Amino acid sequence: MTDQTKSRVSSKNTAETKPPLPTIVDPKEGSTHTLGRVLIEGSCSHGAAVEILNHDNSKLGDAKVKGQIWSYSRNWDAGTKHVKARQIVNGVASDPTAQRLFYVSAPRTAPTITSPKDGSRHPVGNVKIEGTCASGTTAVNVLNHDSSLLGKAKVDGTRWTYDRAWEAGDKHVKATEVVNGVTSDPSAMIEFIVG
Repeated sequence: MTDQTKSRVSSKNTAETKPPLPTIVDPKEGSTHTLGRVLIEGSCSHGAAVEILNHDNSKLGDAKVKGQIWSYSRNWDAGTKHVKARQIVNGVASDPTAQRLFYVSAPRTAPTITSPKDGSRHPVGNVKIEGTCASGTTAVNVLNHDSSLLGKAKVDGTRWTYDRAWEAGDKHVKATEVVNGVTSDPSAMIEFIVG
């Protein structure tokens, strides 16, 4: 076998053993998010490690992987963001995904979440979410990272509370307020860990 033949075989084997691309499900392409924490998530091969990359393929961080679902959460400053992902299976890295573009900006109006603190840990069970809102707020909607409704908070003047029993896991929560029938932008999202 010549050196040239060895090289071709080696190249072919490497190409065949590269894992498939992971997927990025959220955030949606071109979506806008409130200044602060943004959750990036997708799917991957079972047993993979997932890296989040900048637009230039430099490593931004490692995702948390549970089965075939991965997530990466961080606080972002304002601006246009471009991320990619790649998975590593049995020590072999996939190619990076296509770039996902999203925007981060300060909210026009939004309630604040004062408790729990971003990044805090809590035992399984009740965790109270608290915050402040504008005078005249008639409702505060407590939302999941994907903007689905978790529930309605109890509003008392310019303060609000939301009680809920939580199962173990990473939680990502934000809120909107309703003043004069108009719903605000979402608050900055917080992440807390239960369990």
